[in-house]
Amino acid sequence: PCPLTEIALLEFLDTRAEALTRVGIDVLATGGLLRPAQVRRRVSASAGTGQLTAGALALAAEVSVDGEVLTKGEIATLADSKSELVSVRGRWMRLSDSDRARIARMLAVLESDPSVAEALASDAFDGAEWDVSGLTELRPARAAVPPPEVRATLRHYQRAGLDWLTWIEENGVGGILADDMGLGKTLQVLTRIAADHPGPTLVVCPVTLVDTWARQAAQFTPHLRVVAHHGSDRADADIHTGADIVVTTYGLLARDDAVRQSSWHRVVLDEAQAIKNPDTRAARAARALMTTHRLAVTGTPVENHVLDLWSLLAFSNPGLLPRRAVFKRRFAGVDPQGEELRMLRGLTAPFVLRRLKSDPAIAPDLPERTIVRDDCALTKEQVGAYEAAVRVMMQSLAEPGLKRRASVLGSIARLKQICVHPALLTESRSQLAGRSGKVDRLTELCSEIIDEGQAVVVFTQFASFAPDLAAHLSAELGAEVLTLTGSHSRTRRAATVERFNAPDGPPILVASIKAGGTGLTLVRANHVVHVDRWWNPAVEDQASDRVWRIGQKRNVVVHTLVCPGTLEDRIDMMLATKRGVAEAVVGATDKAVTELTDAELTALVELSRDRLLT
Repeated sequence: PCPLTEIALLEFLDTRAEALTRVGIDVLATGGLLRPAQVRRRVSASAGTGQLTAGALALAAEVSVDGEVLTKGEIATLADSKSELVSVRGRWMRLSDSDRARIARMLAVLESDPSVAEALASDAFDGAEWDVSGLTELRPARAAVPPPEVRATLRHYQRAGLDWLTWIEENGVGGILADDMGLGKTLQVLTRIAADHPGPTLVVCPVTLVDTWARQAAQFTPHLRVVAHHGSDRADADIHTGADIVVTTYGLLARDDAVRQSSWHRVVLDEAQAIKNPDTRAARAARALMTTHRLAVTGTPVENHVLDLWSLLAFSNPGLLPRRAVFKRRFAGVDPQGEELRMLRGLTAPFVLRRLKSDPAIAPDLPERTIVRDDCALTKEQVGAYEAAVRVMMQSLAEPGLKRRASVLGSIARLKQICVHPALLTESRSQLAGRSGKVDRLTELCSEIIDEGQAVVVFTQFASFAPDLAAHLSAELGAEVLTLTGSHSRTRRAATVERFNAPDGPPILVASIKAGGTGLTLVRANHVVHVDRWWNPAVEDQASDRVWRIGQKRNVVVHTLVCPGTLEDRIDMMLATKRGVAEAVVGATDKAVTELTDAELTALVELSRDRLLT
């Protein structure tokens, strides 16, 4: 036995032990003396009183050493220790000076019962893990019932939004309603106002939305008294006398004393991204408003960076986050998947309600729809026929007035027919295989769909071609194929639809887009194929919606067949990339094409050989 002082023991462990090990002498030590202990600090945030009040967010610390979670007394002992050698539950270990200092500093801050903002601002928690499950799992305690005066039926997610709005206000905190555009944020807010309006609500919005708020209030909550406070004839005093809702603008908020000096029961900032810059006059004025409840409404809570969120929360929940400079230092530019932003999301989650139109819970009755473009190569026969049709068209452009228009329409129709199948130019359609890239690709698609035990609806604008196409598919695939065109009687049409929708019905229905594109439910199929492109995309969408509609239980795939380098390739590109421009130039029907110049028509229809598939 050789008694050692602490200094001597640490010197031995740091220098002599390693040298002895190198020459083959084992060095044994009790506990974890041969290496620094692994210390883990964890901070948890929860609603300490069981309610989400502004001062009830409680922080607690957990410290573990080498996987052992310590008691409060053991943590305090470690923090108070002046020695690197410590005994935990009878086990000696080494705790570095820096680890002991971090533990001591964290405990000192927690003993002062800090707010979340103070904790986020303190470097005492740097490197600590944050557990925010106590906040993210919070949910409204009760379901709010829409007042009977509200003239609307709230969808399930709007009812959930009303529950959340009620919950945050009853807990005395503000919030950010950040639902995606079109999900009814205004209706949810109006319903909450209708349920709780002992005093006036101030709505601040862009000028363009003032009338919208008035109209929607008149539509959904006509019993509420609405005053639009803007314009040169606005009242200068007592602006909310006799009003349940006062609507004003961000520009006016910054300079109108009557708005800023009044007391409000609730302040709602609509399109609240308008205050994303906290230094603007409007943002400063909004933060200074005297009100009981604060709500920011926006579809884009973070437009550019995380500092946008700071500005919205600085209005809706003053004091929740640290000062902007500290917040920027801690969170701006950090890893989006890192611990810092995960902690921030967790801490702010109770105060932000965000739902997207793409969320499965928003539209549970509709499965996913995928639109796929299938490029199809022209055969040599199609290339020859297409170029010949373009030459004829170019020669006819010199015709005057109505003759030119008729010639252009006829040529466009022939070009579209050639892209589907050159047999459409003739009366003989008995041999279809191998002559059209589209028909060959359609046959492959239908074969794959049948093999997977699924069903498909095939749409074409050429009604006379539907029976021939159906006969070809039936012969190639050995399956029954139904047809549906405008020449069918009402009785036959109903029988065809009933037969196709039967569980054991034929797997393929070929329909003309005009006959089968509206008024039908064909949800037995979960595939749609558009053999040719229509000028108006809404027509295709209506046809696809025969399959993708209420009652459909499977994901839907919509295939559009396109021949690159041709007229329909350019139509597809215009509709896909510049939908508005395409509708303005091309219009809803073929007729508008006749008004294009010769050069525009040439660019539209000429065959681009560099885009042809080979």
